Amino acid sequence: MNKKLVTLVVANAVLFTFTGVALAQINPNSAWGEARANAEERQAARAEVVETKKENIAVKKTEIKTNIEAKKDDIRANVEAEKVEVKQKVADKKTALKAKIASFKDEKKKEIALRVNDRLQELNVKYVDMLTTAVVKQEEVLGKLKAQTAAKAAEGKDVSSVNSQVTAIESKIVEAKSLLAAQTAKVYSVEATTEPALRTDAQKARDLLKKDLVAVHASVRSITELIAAASKTLVSLR
Repeated sequence: MNKKLVTLVVANAVLFTFTGVALAQINPNSAWGEARANAEERQAARAEVVETKKENIAVKKTEIKTNIEAKKDDIRANVEAEKVEVKQKVADKKTALKAKIASFKDEKKKEIALRVNDRLQELNVKYVDMLTTAVVKQEEVLGKLKAQTAAKAAEGKDVSSVNSQVTAIESKIVEAKSLLAAQTAKVYSVEATTEPALRTDAQKARDLLKKDLVAVHASVRSITELIAAASKTLVSLR
């Protein structure tokens, strides 16, 4: 074999080897593996973002729950504190009423006046307790609403409208708590101006109690309506 032929064969072998190496480097399987690795990295990154969002929502829920529990204790403590102060006022009012009706001749009227007097305060305490419980439950529902709103925000939803409604609800709750504390502090008693007017005086006291309780009830009811409206807004955020 002459030198030119040997040189050509060697050159061809080198070229074949080089070409094989080059082809190996651009092997479709190798490129696919790289793409797959990149996809897995992106998937892992997305999973990490989702997990972070879940953790943030969980933290937010815990904060909201803690805040709700603190508010529960706060509203009940305020009402109970007012009850302690009112207790002596009620006793003083009853003593004053007994003194006023001591000279009345009709024993039955006197007995009814004292019974109505006691019943007025019992009713006030009963309804204030009932409405206080309602506000506590409303705060629990509001807490859940806020947690769900935070979850929607984490999904990238525009929750500004819901947040505005939540602010209005919180303002109403503060107002209701103030009304409840004021109502707890009120003392209702039959005035007993004269014996003939005793029935009328008792009715006036009952009417005043009813008027005050209706006002507080309306305030508490408005909170329920606002929460319902905010919940509806939240559901609409698809």
